[in-house]
Amino acid sequence: PVVIGSPNPDLKLLPGMTADLSFQIVKKEDSLKVPKAALRFFPPTREHVHPDDYELFDGRSFATGSAEPEDNKEGNKDEEAEDETVKRHVWIVDGELLRAVEVEVGISDNRFAEIISGDITEETQLVTGQKLPGEE
Repeated sequence: PVVIGSPNPDLKLLPGMTADLSFQIVKKEDSLKVPKAALRFFPPTREHVHPDDYELFDGRSFATGSAEPEDNKEGNKDEEAEDETVKRHVWIVDGELLRAVEVEVGISDNRFAEIISGDITEETQLVTGQKLPGEE
């Protein structure tokens, strides 16, 4: 448990109110980052996927690692922290189809994740969702 004190001269904070706090543990400058929505996206149907990625879509080929990069793994806090990376896929538009690109993910926060390696650049447009028919 953590207790945080805060001035409350106007009595706007009431007993039982909750708050979300975040603490910066690591900060990296000049690293490639992508929205976490791009790491969560998966095409809804096989018809939108490039044939080279059918195995991935069908679940026969998965990258190693956990489903989400974790920011706070349990371990010995006295040891020097090592960057723990996870291999994932992001999807890009290739003509009329979607192609999977394997990336290695580093640290992340609640909105973005660092890309350690993979065939993407700052200019790469990643898929984060799909429009339904009739949507603008």
